[in-house]
Amino acid sequence: MANSTLPGPHGAQHHHRRHRHRKHTADVPPKPLAPPRTPGTQGHKDQGDPTFTSLLGWTPNLTGVRDWADHTLKEADTLWHWALGSIGLDKATGTPVAHGAAPVATPAGQLSLDDAHLLALKITTVFEGSGAKSMNYKSLAGDFDGMATSFGLVQWNFGMGTLGKLLNKMRTADPAKFDGCFTADANYDVLKAALAANDKAAQSDWARKLYATPKGKTAWQTSFENVGSVDTFNKIQFDRAINDYNPTVEKDIKFLRTIAPSLIAKVEFRSYAALFDCAIQQGGLHKAEAEIKAKVESDKPKTQFDLMTIAFTERANKASHASVSDCLSRRMSILNGKTMTFTAHGKTKHRENSQYGIVLTEGSKIVAGL
Repeated sequence: MANSTLPGPHGAQHHHRRHRHRKHTADVPPKPLAPPRTPGTQGHKDQGDPTFTSLLGWTPNLTGVRDWADHTLKEADTLWHWALGSIGLDKATGTPVAHGAAPVATPAGQLSLDDAHLLALKITTVFEGSGAKSMNYKSLAGDFDGMATSFGLVQWNFGMGTLGKLLNKMRTADPAKFDGCFTADANYDVLKAALAANDKAAQSDWARKLYATPKGKTAWQTSFENVGSVDTFNKIQFDRAINDYNPTVEKDIKFLRTIAPSLIAKVEFRSYAALFDCAIQQGGLHKAEAEIKAKVESDKPKTQFDLMTIAFTERANKASHASVSDCLSRRMSILNGKTMTFTAHGKTKHRENSQYGIVLTEGSKIVAGL
């Protein structure tokens, strides 16, 4: 939080030992104070004394990535790597990796929520991305589904307005870098105006007109590939995927606990991963809650696996007839850790996924913090 210190009894003293060449401008008390400690939202201790000015501040956000809270600190990035560690993106794989200080250990047989986030994304991004590639930050699709353009890890799109919000967040983070991603033939001024106005119809129109010609389509493809090559923007994608969908997963878990508390008191990773996939493809279980509750009352499932099978079957049945088999194949394949084939309303689907092995090794582990 904003008033936090480096590890040790007095973080302020530690800071000045590292930086004797410059005086901190904050109003530091003449005597070292032992600030009171309050439990933070993630279970970590944070400093809560408003009279104790922080010299080095960080707060754990939803994905556990440390973010800087002290606006007076000019060398935060250097100190972050040196003292506390950090999370960045591996340039070869595009996945988040930790540097520096070791994370708090998770008990054997459990996964941290951060690990569950990453592993669930590894699985679902194969379904969502083009080319069946896991964690494909550059994944790009056109107007095959009426969404004008779908882009990134979980295919944010112009049609639903999700891609415009994502791109605006990227541009806010680094306007010059973002603007430079778009080629001379990309009619970027048109897109920039549509983004500034939060006009999803104009954003869709920009995309459709652009890839209507070979030259325009090349500019469209190259520009989004450039966006997906920037680490800063990829971190925004990763954080946004978690922040957008993890709350839906937690709501679904809360609902399931109201109808079968003993079966889902502890959440297995296979259940979390399938719920995360459901949140992305179908918006969660909400539309089928009544049917799920009735089926649980009549069938009386004995295991968490049985409960999740009921939940995903009833939710899939709420989809369009053309999509039911696809929804079932995705969710049941995740639960089983292997490709499962389903037929519904004359449509047969079997969704293969290169990451099902994650379920075989981690599926029975409990996700800590849920």
